[in-house]
Amino acid sequence: MTKDVMFLVRHELQQLGLPTSVTRSGALKATFEGHDSSVNHELGFAAHLDTLGAMVTQIKPNGRVSLTPLGSLPARSVEGARALLHSREPIRGTFLPLLASGHAHYDEINTQPVDWSNLEMRLDIRSDSAADTHAAGVEVGDIVSLDPQEFFSDTGFITSRFLDNKAGVAALMAAVHACVQAGIRPARQVQLLFCVTEEVGGGAGHLVNEAIADVIAIDIALCAEGQNSHPYGVTIAFKDLFGPYDQILAHRLVNLAEDNGIAHARDVFPQYFSDARAIRDAGHDVRLALLGFGCDASHGYERTHTASLLSLSRLCVCAMRELNAS
Repeated sequence: MTKDVMFLVRHELQQLGLPTSVTRSGALKATFEGHDSSVNHELGFAAHLDTLGAMVTQIKPNGRVSLTPLGSLPARSVEGARALLHSREPIRGTFLPLLASGHAHYDEINTQPVDWSNLEMRLDIRSDSAADTHAAGVEVGDIVSLDPQEFFSDTGFITSRFLDNKAGVAALMAAVHACVQAGIRPARQVQLLFCVTEEVGGGAGHLVNEAIADVIAIDIALCAEGQNSHPYGVTIAFKDLFGPYDQILAHRLVNLAEDNGIAHARDVFPQYFSDARAIRDAGHDVRLALLGFGCDASHGYERTHTASLLSLSRLCVCAMRELNAS
């Protein structure tokens, strides 16, 4: 269900004068013309448009529905979340643990396991049986989207579900917009790659062609215990679950941040998948890097800061402007 956001991003890119194309799977590509259009020297930026969600697996005898996650959405993070079930007619509802009534279950509420098998969605319709819910048009396989519950504080914090990776896309788009408005052409041809399957293990691997030499993925940086990500700056990743990123490209990005006074940090992500890894797994012979904005409570009710997004955008501009093919 990524068509609407893909068309939104495509419209914004077209307004900036960038040629775009859409793949069969609904991914988006755009070209930002640079000074050097040499073959095999292009710079790619990859960011995913898809987010987490859920799908109906069963209509229960009590009229509620069982769910399975789309992507690695933690069961603990969705208890009490408001959501929309996309059936014949959209139906709103709430994610609840099986034992949700404090006056009826009391201590059992705190001891029941936290797992998707212990969750159900209570629908905002009069439904006390599976037949009632079926009659409302609900079917197994219907997708459920969670309310983002976005909040913008006057202290610069942005709290919302799915900042991963909507905020990353916004930061990349801001960088392109700034370059176009300032009349800055990239040092070399830039390809913008927006995939729609990263959260379910796909990614941007199918969007890379032989002309691209380097790819910088844009995603979250983990602000959590044991991590070194910058909550108010940009983070350059040096390794994730699948191994190290290209050391030369990573150090060049660190040098760009230092030379341009951009707040930054280096980090290693031991439990992390990204578009860059999808590109590597697809067998492309390119150098890979990852830039992230600081994000607390990843895959939950996330939080970032405008200063971190600005730092990410600034480093993207510097990479477009100064990162040549050498």
